[in-house]
Amino acid sequence: ERMPDIQGKVVLCDALASLAVCTVTAPVHQLFNFLATTPEARSLSFSERSSMARRFLREQYFVPLPREVMITADLSQRPPEQEYSWRMSPVALRDFGMRATYITTVMSLFVAIER
Repeated sequence: ERMPDIQGKVVLCDALASLAVCTVTAPVHQLFNFLATTPEARSLSFSERSSMARRFLREQYFVPLPREVMITADLSQRPPEQEYSWRMSPVALRDFGMRATYITTVMSLFVAIER
């Protein structure tokens, strides 16, 4: 039999564990769905499919953020190449939010019924 004061901590730990797992599994499941619904992926080699998967994750979850580049008036030098930082895309935040809400709710209901 559980002590009543620990029950709140148990529920909180279950919810936090569900949220932590969602951040790892959301991109994996989106990648699976992409590869399963992309007919071109079937005929590609493993290395080409891996490249396609990396490109999908990069384009889906990260947005390039240009850095400021100092341009000099010296025309004898080649202009500097544009450098980028990366930030999370709104799509990634949406996917993580939806998955976290769904999984945490379902897991909490399941655990509540089982306990």
